[in-house]
Amino acid sequence: TAVGVDHPHPAPQPDDVFLISGGARGIAAAAARTLAARSRVRLVLLGRTAVTEPEPAWLDGITEESAVKKAILQHQFGGTLDSPKTLEKAFRGYMRRREIAATLADIRGLGSEAAYRSVDIRNAEQVRSVLEEIRAETGPITGLIHAAGVLEDRLILDKTLEQFEKVFATKVDGFEALMNALRHDALKHLVIFSSVAARTGNIGQADYAMANEALNKKARQLARELPDCRVSSINWGPWDGGMVAGALKREFERKGIPLIPIEQGVACLLREMAASAERPIEVVVGGFPVPAATAEEPSANAEGRPSEIIRFVGR
Repeated sequence: TAVGVDHPHPAPQPDDVFLISGGARGIAAAAARTLAARSRVRLVLLGRTAVTEPEPAWLDGITEESAVKKAILQHQFGGTLDSPKTLEKAFRGYMRRREIAATLADIRGLGSEAAYRSVDIRNAEQVRSVLEEIRAETGPITGLIHAAGVLEDRLILDKTLEQFEKVFATKVDGFEALMNALRHDALKHLVIFSSVAARTGNIGQADYAMANEALNKKARQLARELPDCRVSSINWGPWDGGMVAGALKREFERKGIPLIPIEQGVACLLREMAASAERPIEVVVGGFPVPAATAEEPSANAEGRPSEIIRFVGR
């Protein structure tokens, strides 16, 4: 089956309004920056971190981890703590808020409007209320990139129901809540950040694999229901950044699993967003090197249309 891009989908335009769940930090934030640089769209980033007040003055100019923790210990906890975990939790909270602020500043510096909303996307009523506020401020929402996700990696025997539901609900229930709240918006672009774990599985990630595969099939359904919207579910391999760092990155290297460079991965995302309606909905993206012969060989579904394609990016 031919997979050419003969009639590309219209690229995002400056008057488009994009929601990006999980978009204020990590890989999704990199995608937001590139989308801003290329298309000047208006972006609203959704995340769990509450950003309700400015960073305290006693942290001004302090960037080194040990110095930040020392300042938190002195000013927030009066020099004493019941547990090192309490300090670590506070530190991570400040770092998350700094990362969100930096992402918004970068997007605005690239010439796009940007806003951040704290929301638990698993809460349908909360999502509906936040999206009403966004529409009142920006106008109709035309694009969604669903990149939110959490991990609770454990073997099935050790995984609690609460951990399973946290992982599965963030991906699947969160997406359902977003799409229900967007049912009257004329979406032009819908992108799901899925995972190669949906295809191959992964140790400790039964919940994560199930959630991503559920989203893959939901994308296929929505592509039929939304003929004017370019729908993609991208099954990403591990990225060279985001959650992949330190020991995890070394483990991938030990196993010979190539990582997706951020710049090339984001470029691949933008290509899929602009691809024609005839392109596959499910796309598996991995790092380089791999045998080049497998890079453009889609499998066909019962209707003869390509159902997925494997694409490799890298240096």
